[in-house]
Amino acid sequence: IDLISNSIFCPTLGGRFNATDIEITCDTLFEMPSDPANRCAVSVHYYTPSGFAILEEDADWGKCRTTWGTDEDFAELKKNMDLMKTNFADKGIPVIIGEYGCPKKNKDADSVRLFLSSVCTEAYERELCPILWDITGLHYDRQNCKLYDEELKAQFNNIYNKNEQSTDPTGTDKLMGDVNNDGNINVADIAMLSKYLVKEDLISNYKNADLDEDSKINVIDLVLLKRNIIISLEEFK
Repeated sequence: IDLISNSIFCPTLGGRFNATDIEITCDTLFEMPSDPANRCAVSVHYYTPSGFAILEEDADWGKCRTTWGTDEDFAELKKNMDLMKTNFADKGIPVIIGEYGCPKKNKDADSVRLFLSSVCTEAYERELCPILWDITGLHYDRQNCKLYDEELKAQFNNIYNKNEQSTDPTGTDKLMGDVNNDGNINVADIAMLSKYLVKEDLISNYKNADLDEDSKINVIDLVLLKRNIIISLEEFK
């Protein structure tokens, strides 16, 4: 029992099988408990195919795969995500993919990125919540609080930004350069972005601050912002 969030967590691993497996969770014998307050959610893990997502070398129960990304791989991923959507999410039951990931040892680096980003994409598109599982020194640098792989980070940012745009209730377009989110682009935006870059302030709208749309906010965006304002002032004259 988690007294802070007032939640009860039930063990999900046990017996002779992995109870967090998607097909087992979606078995017709599985029934959600009575939940009149609508507080229940379903949590699963995703390490499919295990030869790629778990094994770093051949074992007596499986053969290690170094790559991922065939048509069959994508079809399997979509099928599993659809199972969670139709059996739970479409019925108003939140789905948390409490663990997903893969090792990097004996793996093709591009395949690792493709697998991690694809699981995240397919989950987001079905309104499931994916959580990347990490161990020390694998994907996340715990000392510096950042992902080791900048390319993977950019892919995750793109997935998030795409999802935010598709679910924006206002339906409004981004106003690139409107860092303080006041509907205008002017020196106030320059001031806020400048302070952010020296860690003296936060940004009101991160999407609008990423002027070169590389999923990073840095001095290049500040230069582009200043240039755009100068150009608009010249045009106004």
